[in-house]
Amino acid sequence: MKTEIIESPTVYEDAFLRGDELNRWLRRDATFRTEIHGGTPRCIARLTDEWSTEVKDSLRCLTNRRVSNLLTFARMSTTTRDARPRIHADSTMDRTHAFVWSGEESPSEMPGSGTGFFRHAVHGVSLPLTRKNRSEHERLLREETDSLSRWQLWTVMPLRKNRLTIYPVDLFHCRYPFSGWGSTPEDARVVVVGFATLGKES
Repeated sequence: MKTEIIESPTVYEDAFLRGDELNRWLRRDATFRTEIHGGTPRCIARLTDEWSTEVKDSLRCLTNRRVSNLLTFARMSTTTRDARPRIHADSTMDRTHAFVWSGEESPSEMPGSGTGFFRHAVHGVSLPLTRKNRSEHERLLREETDSLSRWQLWTVMPLRKNRLTIYPVDLFHCRYPFSGWGSTPEDARVVVVGFATLGKES
């Protein structure tokens, strides 16, 4: 199999063999808690070792690349929790790629919801990590992450049942539309997100 080089958002359908089972676990059994990261409250559930292994094996099989330095967890957003735009890049995560997995489609009242990728007024669609850019990443999060006049929507990868979207960490992105829906894991926007270093063909 040819090794796939992922330099833009790439979508994989029917991504996880146990996708339905993982979605049921997220909706019924996962424990979501509010955690503060980078000064921002986020509603997060930690995956079990079993589900983390499932994610890692799926990433390796889908991309045919070595997967290392994996960090993955579930994230929930509702109409009131974790509902800021917060457009950003994940370059400071010290991995090569980020990903979002959805267990089901967005509700009919929020069609086309997914991960939005944005173009910044100065930097374009991405901001790679360099010594000089590290302070600029911090400034963008402080001053421009919610300033929509500084951003233009580039493309959206909608949520679909068992769909995985992988993208380089330096792309500007956020949840789109910015607001979530529902109020509990049973009816809210729940996705598995993560970061990993994708190496040479395994």
